[in-house]
Amino acid sequence: MLAPVASLKRGRCGATDTGLGTVAVVRPVDCAERHDIRVFAQTAVDRTFPGEQTAKDGNDFAEEQCGRAYAAAPKEWQRDGRPAGRFAFTGSSSVNVSVGETTQTSVTGEFTCYVVTS
Repeated sequence: MLAPVASLKRGRCGATDTGLGTVAVVRPVDCAERHDIRVFAQTAVDRTFPGEQTAKDGNDFAEEQCGRAYAAAPKEWQRDGRPAGRFAFTGSSSVNVSVGETTQTSVTGEFTCYVVTS
């Protein structure tokens, strides 16, 4: 059974041998079995700035939030990561500029933070 990586809860593991060539869809597995990733957080980006900003996407904000979640993750999850001390994330975001009485730039998105384990 395949599932979007975004549906995996914190601490769950997945195998990427799906034939799809992406980590966005994985085969959920018990972490005691062979696995390629372990999710340590699901995070949402929701930032609004005054004026028209040049933000391309939410990746910088996701990396910041995943970094904080990685630092708080159990040490054994961190040790399982390859290369050691590194994490990855996947997801998507959008940038919206609203013009009206005040101009604002909003960046929103959903991201999955994980360590590569193999």
